[in-house]
This record gives sequence, C-alpha cells and structure tokens, in this order.
Amino acid sequence: MKVTSDVIRDLIPLVKDGVASSDSVALVDHYMKKDPAMRAEYDSYGKELPERDVSQDQRILAAIKRGVVMTQLFVLLVGAIIGIAMTGSFGMFYNLIIMPFVGALAVFSLKRGWSLAMPLIVFVASYLYQFINSVIRGGWDPIVWGTSLPYSGIYALLTVMGVVIGLLLQYAFQKGSRLG
Repeated sequence: MKVTSDVIRDLIPLVKDGVASSDSVALVDHYMKKDPAMRAEYDSYGKELPERDVSQDQRILAAIKRGVVMTQLFVLLVGAIIGIAMTGSFGMFYNLIIMPFVGALAVFSLKRGWSLAMPLIVFVASYLYQFINSVIRGGWDPIVWGTSLPYSGIYALLTVMGVVIGLLLQYAFQKGSRLG
C-alpha cells in the first residue's frame, strides 16, 4: 500500500500532539525528508489553532457532576423510603442490603457531615414512619412506640455499616489513585 500525502496530513496532528505510535512518527519524518512542502506544512501546523474555551468545558463538567449527584441523591432517598416502607412486612429483610447501600451511597454523594448524619436521619425517618403508620391504623398506642425503636435502631446500625463500608472504599480508592 502506498502512503499518500493525505495519510501524512492525517498523521501530523497525532505526531504534533505526541499521541502517535513510533512507527507513525518515523513514517511522517521519513516523508517530510522527501517532500519539503510537507515539512513546511508540518512546521506551520498548530500555529493557527484557536484557543480552547476552558470556561465552556468547566460548565459542561459542572453540569455533568450536578446530574450525577442529583441521581445519587434520588437513589439515596428512594432507597431509604423503600426500606423504611417495608417495615412490618416480610420485605423488611431486604433492608439488610438496602440500608448499608444507603449508607455507602451517602458517603459518595453527600458532604462528610451529612453522610455521617445519615444513620440518624434513617433512625428518625423510620421511627416517624412507624409512628404515623400506627396512628393511622389504630390510633395512639404506646406499645407500638416501644416496638418501633428496635426496628429504627437496626436500620440505623445497618446504615452505619454502609457508611463505614463507604468510607473504607473511599479511602481505598484514594490510596489506589496515589499509587497508580
């Protein structure tokens, strides 16, 4: 296959940016030695490139990050609500998975203070849900208030486990990025 000047023109940006393979660099260098016009084109490449608009890139990245955080918050809230709503049914055993996931996700999507407060938030939300549910179903019953505490405490402990897992994963990822 014959290498044409169009192929060399396609390779010049890669060579100039330093991302071309050594074979491509050698091919461009060899071709430029034979063709002085291509050497002039190579030397002039990049001089008329416009400046990139960095602010546009930053806005795009900020919008992407905001979208990811909003999605994480949505999953966090939906997970906590579903887990709490399963209290009193056979499905409450899924909270062995849901609540640690909520705690770990809180570490990655919320600021440190809020992620550490997540077990307390789950405890209060679970207790309030059970209290309001008992009032709606049968009125005020102090026994239900007392039985709501263990469930709420278990959910909070499971969320604490998730927060600890999330913190350990975050530490491991940071440690790994420093090594690599």
